[in-house]
Amino acid sequence: MISRRAVLKGILGGSTVCLGLPILEQMLNTNGTALAAGTALPTRYGLFFWGNGLPWTYRHRGTTDVVSPGITHDLGDTLTDLYTPTTEGKGWAVGDTLQPLAKHVANINVVTGLEPKTMIPTTPAGLSDGHMRGICVALTADEIQPAGFDHDPHIFAVNRATLDQYIAKHPQFYTDGAPQFRSLELGMSTATLHNFGTWTACSHNGPNSLNPPIRDPLKLFNQIFAVKPDLPEVVRQTSVLDVVAEDTRLLEGRLGKRDKARLDEHLTHINEIERRLKVARAACTTPAAPQGAFADETTVMAKMDIMSDILVAALRCDLTRVFTLYFTTGASLLQMNGMGQINGTGAHQLHDACHGGERDIITAFTKMNLTAYAMLLDKLTKDQDVNGQTLLDNSVIFGTSEYGEGYTHSNKEHPIIIAGKASGKLDTGNHVREESGNMARAHLTILRALGIDAPSYGFNGGETSSALPFLI
Repeated sequence: MISRRAVLKGILGGSTVCLGLPILEQMLNTNGTALAAGTALPTRYGLFFWGNGLPWTYRHRGTTDVVSPGITHDLGDTLTDLYTPTTEGKGWAVGDTLQPLAKHVANINVVTGLEPKTMIPTTPAGLSDGHMRGICVALTADEIQPAGFDHDPHIFAVNRATLDQYIAKHPQFYTDGAPQFRSLELGMSTATLHNFGTWTACSHNGPNSLNPPIRDPLKLFNQIFAVKPDLPEVVRQTSVLDVVAEDTRLLEGRLGKRDKARLDEHLTHINEIERRLKVARAACTTPAAPQGAFADETTVMAKMDIMSDILVAALRCDLTRVFTLYFTTGASLLQMNGMGQINGTGAHQLHDACHGGERDIITAFTKMNLTAYAMLLDKLTKDQDVNGQTLLDNSVIFGTSEYGEGYTHSNKEHPIIIAGKASGKLDTGNHVREESGNMARAHLTILRALGIDAPSYGFNGGETSSALPFLI
């Protein structure tokens, strides 16, 4: 029998390197339904966040008028909804905007019609702004903290811990003790409206207490695998697999055929991450990219690709069970041209494109964000976790943005895409629509799916005791 907390160890540059293991058969009970100690197999929670909401439609204005006078864009002079599925339940058709997630329809639940229900204090002025109100409710199910709020310079704080931290610190979420990292915070795009607060981080311990995301793939790799950042380059070039080779050899002598194959698959994954990081480090030393291989915003998808690989390795090894992935920030200043290319010819800055009514640009931007979400889901479904299930089967991923749409900062029709089966607690493949429904229902559904016994969730007018219907 092998402990779930077992790791491969070695010495690199005078410090101990620990490489976590995936779940092996020898870590399970006799029927493979739980860990050997009898505790439940791990379920993971993640947040995938993108900025600037969705392409605006007539629904965001609360009308049935699909005409948008005075606004010209490539999709025509209409406010047609190209996002919301036309049928509810299962078997819904994927529309234009959701096309990047088409192959994951069976793994996701699309929830439409929800909006913040928190009260809006009358003072200070501006607390109803969709940018700030929407992101606070999406992350905490609570209103903005009124104290210290200043609308014009966009200074604001959440009123309580964000959902990821509520989960990461909740005793009911763990049946066998917390993993090495209670949570991991990742960030991709650095094109932010401001370099402070929620504009730069979507994980908070509470008011004015941020968990800044890691935006450098090499830093993330070093943190997860305990590689000291100040090691000489000649030492850093040493493969972590070489460092733990002796421990690996000893472990393999104790494993059966299927566990050996599982371990080999895991080590191959780590080796590929290292190879790509070495290429990135080499690029960093060339004059063309002195600030790093992922410093330019045109590399945001490449950064997403490698950082999500590292994240998957951490989840597989149970080094963490909670993560946030801030793909594009609220009010993102990323630039994109009309063909959907980042920083392309004739590029439009996305925040300005929202206010300028350039719906074709925002549509392309939304598809890029959802392509990144699909990339994450691809990686979570690529390899088995345990008992033929995938990491996504044993996870729940909350995909959302800061508001419904950016043209008028409407909080109606807030986008919510929940992926994963939460170890059998969620039925997937559904479109659930609740016109003007309470966003906090999504939060409560996630908490209950993760085994957290929450009778209700939501604050300051946003409370609900009702979960969404796909919670089993």
